[in-house]
Amino acid sequence: MGALLLVTWLVVAGRSLLAQCPDGSPPPCRVAPRGATPTAPALDPNLIAILPFRVTGADPSLAYLGDGMVDLLAAVLTGEAGLRAVDPGAALSAARRGGIAAGAAVSTDVARRVARGLRAGQLVSGATIGGARRLTLTASLMDVASGRLDVPVVRVDGPTDSLLALVEELGARLLARRAGERAERARKLGTTSLAAVQAYLSGRAAYRRADWEEAARHFERAVQVDSGFALAGLGLARAAGWIGDGSRVDRGTRIAWEGREKLDAVDRAIVTAFAGPRYPAPPWGDEHLRAWRHAVTLAPDHAEAWYNLGDRYFHWGTVLGVAGWQRLAADGFRRALELDSLTGSGVEAGSLRHLLELAALAGDAADLRRLGTVAIRGTRDSTYYRWLLAHVMRDSAQLARVRPVLLREPTSRLYNLTAAIVHFGIGLEDVDLFLAALRERMAPDDLSELLYLIALNRGRPAEGARALTSGRRIQAILDALYWDGDSAAARGAAEELAAAIAGEIPEDVDAREVYLRRSCVVEQWRLAHGDTMTATGAIARLHSTAEPADSALTVIESAVCARMLEAMVAAAHGAPDAAAVLVALDSLMLRVPPVAVLVFHLQYVNLVVARLHEARGDLPSALAAVRRRTPFQFLPLYFSTYLREEGRLAALAGDTAGAIRAYWRYLDLRREAEPALIPQRDSVRTALARLERK
Repeated sequence: MGALLLVTWLVVAGRSLLAQCPDGSPPPCRVAPRGATPTAPALDPNLIAILPFRVTGADPSLAYLGDGMVDLLAAVLTGEAGLRAVDPGAALSAARRGGIAAGAAVSTDVARRVARGLRAGQLVSGATIGGARRLTLTASLMDVASGRLDVPVVRVDGPTDSLLALVEELGARLLARRAGERAERARKLGTTSLAAVQAYLSGRAAYRRADWEEAARHFERAVQVDSGFALAGLGLARAAGWIGDGSRVDRGTRIAWEGREKLDAVDRAIVTAFAGPRYPAPPWGDEHLRAWRHAVTLAPDHAEAWYNLGDRYFHWGTVLGVAGWQRLAADGFRRALELDSLTGSGVEAGSLRHLLELAALAGDAADLRRLGTVAIRGTRDSTYYRWLLAHVMRDSAQLARVRPVLLREPTSRLYNLTAAIVHFGIGLEDVDLFLAALRERMAPDDLSELLYLIALNRGRPAEGARALTSGRRIQAILDALYWDGDSAAARGAAEELAAAIAGEIPEDVDAREVYLRRSCVVEQWRLAHGDTMTATGAIARLHSTAEPADSALTVIESAVCARMLEAMVAAAHGAPDAAAVLVALDSLMLRVPPVAVLVFHLQYVNLVVARLHEARGDLPSALAAVRRRTPFQFLPLYFSTYLREEGRLAALAGDTAGAIRAYWRYLDLRREAEPALIPQRDSVRTALARLERK
């Protein structure tokens, strides 16, 4: 599918307005001095607001063209001819706020008011007339400031199954009439069948109201009709992503990527940011951030692009060492909400949720109350918001009311909340209650990883070992190295794995992945115990990985491990280039692909980086490394170790406030540690008391 429909995706997540100042700017609002005349926002003469078309005729099946024409015509007015349409999602949100109903007539005054709110200097309004076989499209172009019709009514008609060609002709005539000549398209538009277009627009409508499953079904039908329909592929990937359907995410992403060259620059940027610049290989973390920043630069009125940029900062800002990631995430979410005001949409729900969580982390009671008032009102996460607010406000009566309701949430949401509690440090006293509810609903094997992670973070390694009863030899070694695990169990596991990797690297891709991971972990154990004899061979094997013999993720994991082992060996031998090797490892960890961190549990590497920096006397770099901890809200590996090390290093580096915060978080997690770890916990408590006395 060509460029005609790509911008229609730009609404991608639904609409919601949290707060907007009278001048259209984001909060906090600027208050004019008493007696001053408010200044109207400047209108962009090259920006066009397209409002929903009036739909008339005997065929009710054409009702979708009320809002659908906003998507379709915006794909024609993409800026190549000097005029660019407001993002369809922002235009539809503004229309709903202005009282414009889909398919209904709208007065000139109302239309101009809505366009001014979008800062658009031009306004397109029109009508769709016809039946199942034939359509007539009419549109006019108005100067918003003066109310003058720059282009009186333009009319095109033709067969209904030529809808895309009619829309392109309508847009071209509007541009030609305004410019005095026919505007040439910068890109030849492709075509697809009416059935695919209708399925796509139905998917868009379902997406806007956050009905992900229905949206995915419609997008899937669209790509079944037209397998090259890039926009529908992207819609399928996005909708399936909200419901965790990995196979449909993969299929939709592939279709969008393969068709991206047919799209205009804005839409190609959106697809590139969504899939990652290296697709199908996983994107490096820094370049993925750049891709989303580029997308919002090209499409500053695209709500979901802003949401996704905020989401990257929110979840991955810590891992990538982004300074001020909380503020950058909040900026993205607030901008998304300014552009998106459809209650219950994905953009609204996700942005509100994360803004509320950021306020809770910051302990900002005023912002919590303001956000909570909006968020609780009829959203799907309202129970979670009430629970979070009750904990932050220490409202025991409200907690007693909301806990039973939260326990009835869908299993997947309760599971994710339980994992996220460790990161937040809010509501830790409810963890056992939630785990008890999950045990009643889930098979032991499905729950074992969460039980293990929470147990280790709470200082209960024996309990964690019972949760993972088999296949944990690698993790047993890593636990002993980085997470208060059982050294005896780790020693036995290291001996078993050393025997398993004594031969040559297997040729099978999956077997190679397992072999290389085992080699990486065994070598860490040996180096930690002063044995450097086999390190050179292990590093060479890890550096030898390449596609297609190895998967892209195996190549990345092996490269990170090889660099880490090189830094450890250089430090152990006092090599002249030890500092340079460590800097190379540190730089690599600042941009490592996030998916590699998740899939291969490379979350411990920054602990190694911190230890090596500290050994060289570089406390600021060591502290920065331990603050690049686990991805926010994902399953938290080594989190308690990171907190303890952050507290210790922050105290040594003179960051007393940071040390106190980290130590308090650690002690909250380890209130009920197993007896063997009580001395460690008490030593942290003593260090905290000493800092607080200062």
